[in-house]
Amino acid sequence: MDNFIRIVPRESRPLCSTFRLLIKLDNSTLPASSTRHLNEIKLVFSHFLAFFSRNYITITYGSIQTSPGLNLRPLKPPFSSFIKNYAWSILVSLGYRFHQRVTPLFTAKLYTIEDDEDFYHTCIHLWRRTKEHLFVDLYEELIDYLSRQARIRAEERQTFLSKTTIKQPPKNYQYVPSVTLTPTTIIVKPFKLCKTNRVLREKKFGGPFNFALGNSKTCFVFFFILKIHFFLVEIREEDCGVLYPLDFRQIRWKLKQFLVDGFTIVPNRLYKYLHHSQSQLKEKQFWFYHYNHLSINDLNEYENLSFDDAYLWMGNFDSERVVAKHTARIAQCFTSTEETIQVY
Repeated sequence: MDNFIRIVPRESRPLCSTFRLLIKLDNSTLPASSTRHLNEIKLVFSHFLAFFSRNYITITYGSIQTSPGLNLRPLKPPFSSFIKNYAWSILVSLGYRFHQRVTPLFTAKLYTIEDDEDFYHTCIHLWRRTKEHLFVDLYEELIDYLSRQARIRAEERQTFLSKTTIKQPPKNYQYVPSVTLTPTTIIVKPFKLCKTNRVLREKKFGGPFNFALGNSKTCFVFFFILKIHFFLVEIREEDCGVLYPLDFRQIRWKLKQFLVDGFTIVPNRLYKYLHHSQSQLKEKQFWFYHYNHLSINDLNEYENLSFDDAYLWMGNFDSERVVAKHTARIAQCFTSTEETIQVY
């Protein structure tokens, strides 16, 4: 048999909780060699059975009726803010186990949640419950969670303790969207609390409130005007493990497609590769950036730096001809730091 060659689809697909392994004989195989190929297929099948037996995996035999598959309907209701659309994308990235259980009653109830913070934490709760239980009733789970949160909120009104939220992160930290790119799908994950760097704090990229909010009183004004422009991206295997060099060489074109063409998570927002820090490069983590080119008359969003202007803002490193050193100089802008004084 030919050596194993890993292939991936051009478009990312939703996750599925089961998979089918198909080993078949090509119809164009010559009759003279068909016997040899059949013996090879039997040998492969016997290796699988031996593997299952060694790992105490029960084998059940039965007939299977195939169908064209589940036709997933688009699950992109237009919510009113970036955080709501992002939280919804976290649920959608769960794949079939979530798609199959979405009902009009469930989405209608979600629409009644007006606060971004409440909507986000509700989706995170549903995301965790759906991962833990394959047959969870989304609507009943949503009703139960909202009732419990109402009781907790009533108790919190009697106290005046401050707590960390998406809108008020700890000092020198910001909440940043985080996704994992795999060869077959895009996994949207909850916001990640990251220590700030020079780029995240710069208002020319859209302002620090594009990715998280500070403690000043003006932050609430910017929060509803600006949108998030940065994504923290990881490249991983399907099980979120390490992508080994052999697999990387075979699917290099797919990973290059992500780095060159970018990806879209929420409607009308394309995120493309910007750069990384040195430590992130070892972990295959990258910063992706959304350039929003709008006229100044648009009151819903401000124009931020283009990619060319962003690299010019980071510094002029044209004299550095070694690629590794040139990359390392730019990467210093993405090193985690704390703001002290402004140098002009």
